Amino acid sequence: MFTPAADLRAIVEGCWLFSRQEAVSGTLAFSDGIPALVFYLDAQQRVQSGWCSAQLLQNIHMRPAPGALLVLRFTGTGFYRLAPDKVRLLRHQPVWSFEEVFGEDWIAKLQAAEDIETMIGILQNLVRETAVRHEQTVPPLLETALAVIRKAKGNLSIESLADSLKVNYKWLERKFISITGISPKEYARLQRFLHAYFHLLQTGGRDLMGTAVLNGYYDQNHFTKEFRLFTGKPPGAYLSVKSSYFPHSQIINTFA
Repeated sequence: MFTPAADLRAIVEGCWLFSRQEAVSGTLAFSDGIPALVFYLDAQQRVQSGWCSAQLLQNIHMRPAPGALLVLRFTGTGFYRLAPDKVRLLRHQPVWSFEEVFGEDWIAKLQAAEDIETMIGILQNLVRETAVRHEQTVPPLLETALAVIRKAKGNLSIESLADSLKVNYKWLERKFISITGISPKEYARLQRFLHAYFHLLQTGGRDLMGTAVLNGYYDQNHFTKEFRLFTGKPPGAYLSVKSSYFPHSQIINTFA
């Protein structure tokens, strides 16, 4: 992980470098409702291509990287601060080429970088310059709402959240959609699923009903239906395929 510069921490949560072995063929691309940038690196760890994920990813499988993957994760409001006009656009398809979102200049500069540290420096400068041009402000109450939903792992009533923040529900929903591109209920749903997913991997699926109830699902059927929607397979079938890539102990270390 590469920690962003102090002045970028309201925009970028961090960058992660994954080796070719970690980014195996057929890896599912998940989202917690926040767009991310993904760069494919060649064998010399130079940028080959890049793409931007949308807020909602369902059953999206990534092709293997030639050399490695570099992933930039935004904060909850980070993408809006860079590209406010693209927030709603992302929902039209799950994955966009990097050039479609940020233009040819960005990718050309990144492709010229000769090592990872230089690449990270260029990426941070591009984020900084773009953020300065847009100068977007975000209501503090929206930042609070994002944090509360995330801390609760999606297990809360959005109506109760609005009441606790002393804001109108429609105001909260409208601001959420305009700044993140999704509704607060969708954001909570994604948090809930991801925590259930990680719990399932860590337990090896030994207690499917327990995983479902612990993470706020009505019952096992509700969780299984949601799991199939996001992964393309029911939990048991998914785990059997997953274990062919990683031994169980490595699943925990990789995804915990």
